[in-house]
Amino acid sequence: MTCAETTIWSVMSYFGTKYHEYRQAYPSDIIRVLANTSSERLLPSKGLTAYAISRVLCHFGLGTRVYWKNAYQQEEFKRLIHYYIESGIPVIAIVKNEKVCHAVVLIGHSNIDGGKPPSARPLSTNISVIDTADFERKYVVSDDNSAPFRTHGFLKD
Repeated sequence: MTCAETTIWSVMSYFGTKYHEYRQAYPSDIIRVLANTSSERLLPSKGLTAYAISRVLCHFGLGTRVYWKNAYQQEEFKRLIHYYIESGIPVIAIVKNEKVCHAVVLIGHSNIDGGKPPSARPLSTNISVIDTADFERKYVVSDDNSAPFRTHGFLKD
C-alpha cells in the first residue's frame, strides 16, 4: 500500500470505530473498489490521485469534497481546513513538491502558538471578530512515514 491507500484506511478506521453507520475498510476492500475503475494492474500500487481517494471514500459512504489550495486565498484556505479539523472531521492533505507527492491525514491541531494574535475583522459596523482559525497552529498528522501524532506546520506559506 502507498500513502494514499493508508490515508483511506486511516479515515475509514476512524469513522468505522466512531460511528455505527460506517465500517472499517481493509486494504483488500480498497483494492476491490479501485479494481472497478482501474484500467491497469493495481499491485504494486503506484499511488492514487486526490479524485481516486475521494471516489473510494464515497464508495464507503463518506461524503467528500476536494479543495485545491491555489483556488483560494491563503487565509480562506487555512480557515476551511481549521473548521473541518475543529469539527472532528479528518482532512486528507496531499503534500506535493517537485520530487514528492505524499498523502497524510490531518487529525487535530496544537494549541495556539505564541506570537502576534491576528487582527480583528469587522463583521458589521458595531462588531469585530477574531477568528480562532486565524491563529498560527501546527497540525497533528497521521503519516505512514513517521511516528503517529506528530505536528507539522502545514499552510504556513
